[in-house]
Amino acid sequence: MGTRPIFLVQGANVSPLKRGIEMFKNERVKRNFKKHGERFTTAQYELADQILTFCHTNYGNGGDIIVECYEFEEILDSFKTLEDAKTFIGIQLDREKDCRWGEDNDPELSRSADNWR
Repeated sequence: MGTRPIFLVQGANVSPLKRGIEMFKNERVKRNFKKHGERFTTAQYELADQILTFCHTNYGNGGDIIVECYEFEEILDSFKTLEDAKTFIGIQLDREKDCRWGEDNDPELSRSADNWR
C-alpha cells in the first residue's frame, strides 16, 4: 500500500485535498483534482498545471497539440518537466513544418520550434 502525500503548509501537515483546488490555475487540472483527489501527488498536479497553463497560453503556437490530444494521465506519463513538454511541442512543430504544403514564404514557417519559445 502506498503512502499518501503530505505537504507542509504553515507548519501543519496537510494533504492536497485539504489545500484545495484554488492552488491550481488550469481548469482541467481542477476538474481532475476534484475527480481523482489524492490519486496523484500534489507535485504531479502542479506539473500538469504548469504544462497545461503553458499550453493554453501558447495554444495557437503548438500548445494545442497537448491540450487537444493528451488525457490528464498521459501528460503525467509523457512529461517529467515543463521543459520536456516544450521540447516535445518544438519537435512536433518542426514535423508540421516539414509536412507543410506552402511556399517558402508560408506563414506556417513562423511556427517553428526556434520561433515559439
